[in-house]
Amino acid sequence: MMRAFAGPGARVPMISTGVGKALLAAGSRPLPVQATGTGSAGLATELAAIAARGWALDDEEQSVGLRCVAAAISPPRGLQPIAALSISGPTARISNDRLDVLGRMVVDAAADIGRAL
Repeated sequence: MMRAFAGPGARVPMISTGVGKALLAAGSRPLPVQATGTGSAGLATELAAIAARGWALDDEEQSVGLRCVAAAISPPRGLQPIAALSISGPTARISNDRLDVLGRMVVDAAADIGRAL
C-alpha cells in the first residue's frame, strides 16, 4: 500500500508535480526559474505537449512508485486557471496504457468544475 503525504505548508517545485505542470501549461504567466533535469527547453517542450493534450503527468517525480495525472481548472470566458485536480496511484495501476483514459477523465472533471464556477 502506498501513501502520498505532504505536511501543511510543504512546498515542492511546480515543475515536478502533475498539478503544477497542468497549471503552468494552461496559464500565460512566465515559467518559474527552476533547475530541471531536461533544462528549460525540455520544460517548454513538455508544457507544450501538456497544453495540447490537456493533462499533465507526474511520473514518479515526487515519490518513487507513484504517478499523478492532472488537469487545470479554468473558469468560463478564457480566464487564467485557478486550480487543478489530479488522480494518483501506484505505477502498477496507472500504467502507460491507461494514461490517455485517465487523462481524459481528469480533463472532463476539470471542465465540469470550470463550467460550474
